[in-house]
Amino acid sequence: MASGGEDPTQHLYSRLPKYAIRLLKLDPGTELSPLACTLIPVSLAYLMPSSVIEAIFDHPVNSSACVEKEEIWLPDAPSYEAVSYAWGNYTELKIYIDCDGRSLLMTENLNAALRRLRYPERHRILWIDAICINQADILERNSQVELMAMIYKNAKQVLVCLGMDQVNTEGTAALISEIVSSSRGQDLEAIEPDQWNRVEAIFRCPWWQRVWVVQEIGLATEATFLYGNSECPVNHMIVAAASIIKDPPQGWLKSLPDGTAFPPPSIVAAYKLLITYPRIGFPRCTSFLEVMENTRHSLASNPLDKIFALLGHPKALHKERPIVRVDYQMRLQELYIELAAKLLLQDPQFFLSSVYHSDLDQSGNMALPTWVPEWHLVSPCFPLGGKRRGPRFSAAGSGYGATLDILHYGFIVSADQKTIQTEGFVLDDIYDYSKILSKADFSPVNDVACNPVLQIISCNGDLSGSSAKVPQEISDTWSFETLSYVLISGLIGINVNNWMAVYSSQDDRKAMTERFAASMLKIFGTLPDSRVDAFAHAVKALGLSLESVTRFNLERYMLDASNACNGRRVFATTSGYWGLGPSAMKKGDICCITAANVPMIMRPHGGEFKLVGEAYVHGMMFGEAVDGVVRGDFLTRDFRIC
Repeated sequence: MASGGEDPTQHLYSRLPKYAIRLLKLDPGTELSPLACTLIPVSLAYLMPSSVIEAIFDHPVNSSACVEKEEIWLPDAPSYEAVSYAWGNYTELKIYIDCDGRSLLMTENLNAALRRLRYPERHRILWIDAICINQADILERNSQVELMAMIYKNAKQVLVCLGMDQVNTEGTAALISEIVSSSRGQDLEAIEPDQWNRVEAIFRCPWWQRVWVVQEIGLATEATFLYGNSECPVNHMIVAAASIIKDPPQGWLKSLPDGTAFPPPSIVAAYKLLITYPRIGFPRCTSFLEVMENTRHSLASNPLDKIFALLGHPKALHKERPIVRVDYQMRLQELYIELAAKLLLQDPQFFLSSVYHSDLDQSGNMALPTWVPEWHLVSPCFPLGGKRRGPRFSAAGSGYGATLDILHYGFIVSADQKTIQTEGFVLDDIYDYSKILSKADFSPVNDVACNPVLQIISCNGDLSGSSAKVPQEISDTWSFETLSYVLISGLIGINVNNWMAVYSSQDDRKAMTERFAASMLKIFGTLPDSRVDAFAHAVKALGLSLESVTRFNLERYMLDASNACNGRRVFATTSGYWGLGPSAMKKGDICCITAANVPMIMRPHGGEFKLVGEAYVHGMMFGEAVDGVVRGDFLTRDFRIC
């Protein structure tokens, strides 16, 4: 161990040539014996075409295995396994490992992972980022992160250490296998609810929260999950998560309290992470914007890694080069703006749906343009205009009955990257809006006086509960049918991440209204409140057939509504349009149709506009407003968004 305050890594890490990495040779040992290892510098250059190397490092390389002009020759990388694990608290390094005869501090999680992986009688060759990269050397970290895609792609396999199962390792692994062998959720009725809780526990392990795991598991030729003493292949984890999401086990579902989110958010998030990289037989991300959205809830100790950790993805390219360069000395604001400008050009229809502001006047501390997403901030909302399978919204008029596609050039980014410009028109201005909604508002509560959902369904147009006279234009358009679509943002199947936009016949609209009414009565029907009685009376007067609503459709509507409304407000415009919009909206904001595929709420700011966020506007999601441009009801104009 180093003395006198000397950095113990000073002599452990010699300078690595370009295209070279270190591998860790883990010494054999018993369960309780001290850990010991050796670091071996090796070359990856032989694996990489010259064009790839030049694209990464911006200078030519000759075809030899020589990795620099100094002619430092290194052996080619032997067969190795890459390790993926949750680092834990890196500021609390407590445990030592003997590395090349020197003591190196590591986290408790890494200590547990190495002990789980160590063979009793032979060496094991591994690559582990925390040890194989000199974390104190920023330049080395820059170059090694750019090589990570090659490191994981060329590993014999990736070993995912989820940690110890404190309950029943063998039983939990067997349950995963049972789910995989089953074709539908109905075949799993014999599984007890407490057993399902053990399955869910696997997907709640801290490992799933790391943004780095997306690349680590996504690039793996083979991957094995290690949970306690059991092992499970990656495809089993994907199939198990997909089965639970798409065919909810009814026994598990029935055991949950009313209002419980299902499928469990942890399983949905894990499934999205597992399919972020292309895998045969599973849906795949079609753009880097979709990759960023899929990993929005993932965590990184360094905010820069929210982007750098994903650069190994095949979609992380712009004009055939890496979409951004790895540079840990870059300011976060610079990185966000550079990435935003490129993503906007790649996905102009969908990009603005990734912007979220909880409060536009106090959004973040980085003074970013309002059109730039802050990826380190977790949004409670899913993107209404995001990419997904099935029909999509097209408010700007690219199909679904619109007579004209008015938007010719999408978005233009200013030279200083401070503003963007697009063509569009003002649909209307915001007149009134509800309180910010949450998933909890869709659960029965004893004190219902302030429940915003109950206020919305009984307001007759008075969203804010101000008791002021509601304009005729708004009261005339308020209806249960309209609300039935607004509360789910016109989408069904939100909870299974396989949404479908609804543009239906009159019969379907009646069925949707019945689902809405049945759901609201299930949530609030037994509560002693005059508004509940009035709502029930109004439902009865409409002659709705609530008994025809199946339990499946009832539960799906409640879940879709709670997911769609979470973090949003119901609003009404001056002319009587109803919608679901961002929490940061204010009276006087304007609702606009632009090059985005959903309407946008904007706030006038001098001669420019601030982007507040995306919106669902009932009856205006499939190009209907574009016909108004033809009639002269709306005038097109340019919007400069700052």
